Amino acid sequence: LADYSKVVVLPFDTKDTPLPGKDDNTYAAVKGVLAAPSGPFTQGLSGELGERLAVSQGSEGGEKTLLVRAKVVSMEPGSKAKRFWGGFGAGAASAGLQGEVVDAATGKVLLRFKQERRSAIGNFAGDYVELMNRNLVTIGQDLAGVLKAF
Repeated sequence: LADYSKVVVLPFDTKDTPLPGKDDNTYAAVKGVLAAPSGPFTQGLSGELGERLAVSQGSEGGEKTLLVRAKVVSMEPGSKAKRFWGGFGAGAASAGLQGEVVDAATGKVLLRFKQERRSAIGNFAGDYVELMNRNLVTIGQDLAGVLKAF
């Protein structure tokens, strides 16, 4: 990690992410989160790596740059009713990513990852968008933890 000065998070691929039905009350929330899922992820990554490396969103790298490319494989808003009435993790929202960390200068893949996170706690059973974004932030933090090991 000491060989790099910054991390650039590329826009996430969401074209194959399953969506709820258009008549589902969660459709707009999921579409909204999928419009810019790399933002919350970058926030989590930056919060954990910010003192060691500059972390930003972008479309290209350069020398001493790590690129993060990812695909959103799942984005589930969960169920507010189940969270409110069931508790204990019932109705949890989840987000799943699959990606890789690449040396921008050489194009060499240094790390591949697949990670999913779930959230079920929030005020008044949690807001769909808040919980899905929280999962993305946490996945960014998880990747930072892996990167710090190197």
